[in-house]
Amino acid sequence: MGFKIFDFLNRNQQDKYDKRIARLYKEVFNSDAGQEVLADLIMHSHVLESTEGDLIKEGCRKGTLRILGILNYDPKKLQKMTKKMTSVEEELEDEDE
Repeated sequence: MGFKIFDFLNRNQQDKYDKRIARLYKEVFNSDAGQEVLADLIMHSHVLESTEGDLIKEGCRKGTLRILGILNYDPKKLQKMTKKMTSVEEELEDEDE
């Protein structure tokens, strides 16, 4: 992962921490509910658009990209997920009309 969260951890402890966190993220985001939440994060945190010059949008984007990185997310799966989420949002809009 390469993200050192605690300066006081030695390399072995950091590796154990990284593996534990990755396992927890996968446990959460591999569930059906987790997949739906992840899709929502992707759609609404500017992952699929440029955030150049907008620090707030880039902050939102960076958090979601970290999750995707921990999950080793496949770009093809990401594209499929966003298409599904877009169709769900369109269905909900149609119901409102």
